[in-house]
Amino acid sequence: MPYPSPITYPSPSLYPGFSFGGEGRQVALTPDFILGQTDAFGVRWSLTTLDGYDGSPSPTLNLTQRARGHGATGSESFLTARILTMGGLIHGADTAAIEAAFDRLNAAIKLEPFEILVLESGRIRNAMVQRQGEVIPTWHSDKLAAYSVLVSAKDPRKFGDLVTATTRLPFSEGGLTFPVTFPITFTGVSGTGKVTINNPGNTQAPVWLRIDGPIPAGGWTVTHIGKKQSLTFATALELGTGEFVTVDMDRREVLAQGQAPRSGYVTSRGWFSLDPGDNEIAFSAQNYSSTASLSLTTKPAWS
Repeated sequence: MPYPSPITYPSPSLYPGFSFGGEGRQVALTPDFILGQTDAFGVRWSLTTLDGYDGSPSPTLNLTQRARGHGATGSESFLTARILTMGGLIHGADTAAIEAAFDRLNAAIKLEPFEILVLESGRIRNAMVQRQGEVIPTWHSDKLAAYSVLVSAKDPRKFGDLVTATTRLPFSEGGLTFPVTFPITFTGVSGTGKVTINNPGNTQAPVWLRIDGPIPAGGWTVTHIGKKQSLTFATALELGTGEFVTVDMDRREVLAQGQAPRSGYVTSRGWFSLDPGDNEIAFSAQNYSSTASLSLTTKPAWS
């Protein structure tokens, strides 16, 4: 998906009626299947193991000893995938209830990517995962069993809820009217064309843009001021009323109306992500439009 959606960027607010209950850490595999709760079938799922979640994955750094000197040279370093092991106990009314619970667990741990929500102390974070190993059930009695599942997150970051900020193009209007009469009243208003968005996480957060027209031909630019990186659009690209362009910075994908590719209209490719903390973003255009707007969306990210 080129732009944030319930499918690719999970959030508890995207599930109507969804809520965590009880105490302790819980993991939602689907809105109605939560490890750490009693499900709709009366089966209680405890969560006693969540290995690989609290820490941070190993890096890809590769060191090579210097041929004639102390120390080493190193490759560029990135995080590897996050591997999660989840396990606990299953309490059911009888053997049939436990067997049916196994079937639901096998179905929930999918081969294709799916979202999980993790309830921490006072916050909920999410990740996209998929089955990495066996789903292992172990019988203890006719009413009690254990489970263990292994999943992997190709993107190892843990994400918060979507955050959006909006700005319009910079402008100034009004001010003093001559001849001046006293007392003087300044009636001018202005807009900077800048917006600050915060990433409370500890690592780079993804960015999606939506530019809404109308914007006359002449080109426009979106700049991360701190990084001095700009995405500039060609002078030939014009947006009419009701038209818009979306940008997925991670995928480096530009679409008109969310469908037609427009990457060829990007003349300066300063793709950027958001640093931890405040990020100031500027929106400018060669030709002004009072209704043109930039919407900036991110997911706070933790390593």
